[in-house]
Amino acid sequence: MTAIAAAVAEAFAIWPTVPRTSEEETFGTVDPSAIDRLVSTFCEEHLGSAAAACLLFESHQTSVFGLELRDGRRVCVKVFGPRYGRAFLDAVQFVQGRLVERGFPCPRPLLGARPLGGGSALVETLELEGDWADAHRPEIRSRIAEALARLIALTTDLGVADRVGDLPRSMLEVAVSPWPRPHHPMFDFAATASTAGWIDELGRRARRRVTSAGGRDVVGHGDWSVKDMRFDGDRLAVVYDWQSLCRAPEAVLVGQAAGSFTMQWRFPAPIAPDLDEIEGFIDAYEGARGRPFVVEERGTARAAAAFVLAYSARCEHA
Repeated sequence: MTAIAAAVAEAFAIWPTVPRTSEEETFGTVDPSAIDRLVSTFCEEHLGSAAAACLLFESHQTSVFGLELRDGRRVCVKVFGPRYGRAFLDAVQFVQGRLVERGFPCPRPLLGARPLGGGSALVETLELEGDWADAHRPEIRSRIAEALARLIALTTDLGVADRVGDLPRSMLEVAVSPWPRPHHPMFDFAATASTAGWIDELGRRARRRVTSAGGRDVVGHGDWSVKDMRFDGDRLAVVYDWQSLCRAPEAVLVGQAAGSFTMQWRFPAPIAPDLDEIEGFIDAYEGARGRPFVVEERGTARAAAAFVLAYSARCEHA
């Protein structure tokens, strides 16, 4: 078995009952060897070199391959299903490229969207500097909040003409009754609706508060959590998952991040932040921003954090 096939098989074996919808939509198969052939052919055709080693593989909403090519380059090939349109993928790479130019710690785009199987693939540099960290540590929490403030500040001059209009709205603004489409098919909200009324009501209340607030849109990251970040000591070394870029009022994006920044599954630690940590994250963001939110904005951020926690609870319930 080749390196890519072995990595895919190993990852699938960890969660054998999880639906492989992403791979079925993209590759038309869940057979590791068939996936290997498609990815290897893509590398030869579009990168000019075959894969010599597979340094990582992750599967969730997308399929992510960290590869070392035979010519020595290390690249990340991110494969998206057909529901991810070309305009969206172009917008993601445009913003990500601008952030790299401005010194933000994220992988550098190398290749725009190209067909792979039934979907599309993007290629970026493979950045593995640093290690995973525990965002319940106050100093890590502060670095994450400060980085979000920097991200939003660095993208304030990007407008619709810069493809920003092709980025989606935040999940709070596209949700209906009250949730967005679950981010993975393992979460069947309809099948568990009869016993989830109390969570649904919390979600509705939080979403009403958020969507009534208004405010000017900014560009931010809709899944701003430590699971997609590596640190060198207390220094943020790299941020991943740029397909989570979205548009929303600043307080909404900050609140979403305040409700999710501790989320990770690599080592034992509470997934969700407690109330003091949520408030501490917003405080740290305000400090990096250079001015506090007004009372209305602070309330919006708290409601957005409550929505994220309720959505996570709804997934857990399902």
